[in-house]
Amino acid sequence: MTGLLRAELVKLTASRYRWVLPALLVVVSLLVNGFGGVGVLVTAALDERAARWSVLVSLGYSQVLAGVLAVVAGIVLTGGEFRHRTLAAGFLMTPARTPLLLAKVLVSAGLGALCGLGAALVGLPVLLAAKPSPALVPDAPDPASVLPDAASLVLLVAVGTAVCALWGACGAALAVLVGDQVRALVAALGYLLLAEPVLSALVGMPYTGDRRHSGAADALLGILPGNAGDVAVLALPDAALDYTGPAPLLTVLTALPERLPWSVSLLVLAGWTALAVVLAVARGGHRDTA
Repeated sequence: MTGLLRAELVKLTASRYRWVLPALLVVVSLLVNGFGGVGVLVTAALDERAARWSVLVSLGYSQVLAGVLAVVAGIVLTGGEFRHRTLAAGFLMTPARTPLLLAKVLVSAGLGALCGLGAALVGLPVLLAAKPSPALVPDAPDPASVLPDAASLVLLVAVGTAVCALWGACGAALAVLVGDQVRALVAALGYLLLAEPVLSALVGMPYTGDRRHSGAADALLGILPGNAGDVAVLALPDAALDYTGPAPLLTVLTALPERLPWSVSLLVLAGWTALAVVLAVARGGHRDTA
């Protein structure tokens, strides 16, 4: 198994476009936390407790977007084997297929974890460096004064990193299930960025219809994989700081009026990931090597 993991890492570092993912990750985190940092200091002029909550939400949202990049990374890393027709050689050289497929999933999970951790490590200095215009906030506080406590920051980064690791593993499993890199990318991005958000917005947003009997619908929306990953990160600031920020903001970000606890959502996403990996191992174990 160690040799298989080493081989997957060699493939990863030898990729011609290995710089694209880190570049996208840095750009996304810079944009999200740059605007977020200005918003934090504007908020701090009114309520420092809300500003601390906003710091966690800004970092968390950058990790949510990093999760999408983690899915893409897992698909590209594993789906490239189908595109270049090199998976058959790996199957023929490995006594059992399951360890080979699990090695791809584990490396993809590690790559996803690096996405989540990188988004936070890039985002926190940006939050501290962001300054609103003096004309907008003449008495802006020192950004360090509105940072949440270390335990809340570490918990958010750890959970966001775990979510991104799960997304990376999901990407690898999806690539094996679909058997085509491009189709897997289109399916994953179409679902995460379009299908599930639209469904959640149409069914779950308040004031879009009669919400008196929507408990079952909200529960079903909450266990969808995309929503579970988002809530696992974005519901954490409320719990970590024992403070409920502006409710409409998180309703817009998660498209859910009622959200599961972050810990339950994390377990739901882990369950979806485990299911995808089991199906991928079963499918890959019987795939034609031709």
